Amino acid sequence: MTKFLVLISFFACWSAKAQIVNAYAKVSSISGTTFTVTNVNESNHTFAVGNKIIIMQMQDDVIGANTTDASTFGDLSTISSAGLYEIGIISSRLPATGTPTSITVSSALANAYHTGTNSSLQIISFRNMGSNYTTSAAITGLAWDGNVGGVIAFEVTNTLTLNHPISADVIGFRKGLINTNATAGSCLPTLFRTSANSEAFKGEGIYKSTDVNYTNARGKILSGGGGGNQHNAGGGGGGNYSKGGDGGFGYSCGSGANASGGFGGIALNSYIASNRIFMGGGGGGGQQNNTVGLDGG
Repeated sequence: MTKFLVLISFFACWSAKAQIVNAYAKVSSISGTTFTVTNVNESNHTFAVGNKIIIMQMQDDVIGANTTDASTFGDLSTISSAGLYEIGIISSRLPATGTPTSITVSSALANAYHTGTNSSLQIISFRNMGSNYTTSAAITGLAWDGNVGGVIAFEVTNTLTLNHPISADVIGFRKGLINTNATAGSCLPTLFRTSANSEAFKGEGIYKSTDVNYTNARGKILSGGGGGNQHNAGGGGGGNYSKGGDGGFGYSCGSGANASGGFGGIALNSYIASNRIFMGGGGGGGQQNNTVGLDGG
């Protein structure tokens, strides 16, 4: 029986000695069964005719009208195609050698995929490791950079012997950064989205944000945790199967309406299925006014 393995990131440190076994490419457009690709990374594997690939919708335009400066900022409107994936077989590629610019699969796609401004679609080589495979080193994947990465995928027909770890820790959606050192001010519990970097940055999630006004402050951004508000509030945890934890209150800010901590990213457990899975959301950064804040996870 063929074994299928996709590992999605969580939050822990990982050794730089781990090997990567996949190739990755961003899909910029689709015409029928042909993908126009950019940001191709074939450093560790290649997209060869006859080989399998995974087509995966990493992010989609799922925020809808939930963009006002309110506690509903970053709520889910509709899941759309976020997280959907399937397996295809490469029937042709152009050019035949060198870095591909287009890749065609042999069968019609089972899912609808999107490549718009607020969506990210990629293909990953689904590497065949043979009938039996024994690991010779730890395995990880290319870190997600906003275009490609974040996934480990390979198959072994019979027996996979694990003499080393396989881990996708810290290669998924990116963390929210700390803010530029800010002057201490009163608590700002009601600021949910802003471009002002006196508040910490939000973590990344299943919505591809391109609006500078959505980058900072305590509102979550779908599965990405919100950043801490003034002053010294903690960032919210990234969401995935369950909701991320909310960030700490902040200095002298108290709880409830006065809390300035970032909201945790949304839970996605009700959408996870055999053909839909998500990377872990990035944690929001902590707010600082004394150069001791920390980035999110």
